[in-house]
Amino acid sequence: MILDAGCGNAYTLVNLAKRLPHAKFYGFDYAEHMIKEGLKLLKKEKMISKIKIFQWGLLNKNFNFFRSKIG
Repeated sequence: MILDAGCGNAYTLVNLAKRLPHAKFYGFDYAEHMIKEGLKLLKKEKMISKIKIFQWGLLNKNFNFFRSKIG
C-alpha cells in the first residue's frame, strides 16, 4: 500500500501506479480543488478504480474517517 499525504492533483500517484501495477494507492489532500483535478486525471488515465483519493487534512484529527477510507 502506498499513501501520498498531500497528493495534490494525483500526478505522482498515477506515475507510481504505472510502475507498480500490483500495489494499492491512496492519497489525500486538504484542498478540495486539487482533489477535483486529481479525479479528472484519474479518469483520463483510467486509474479511477486503482487509485483512491479524498479530501482530508492532518489537522482534522478525525483518524476514524481516514481509517475508513483505506480499510
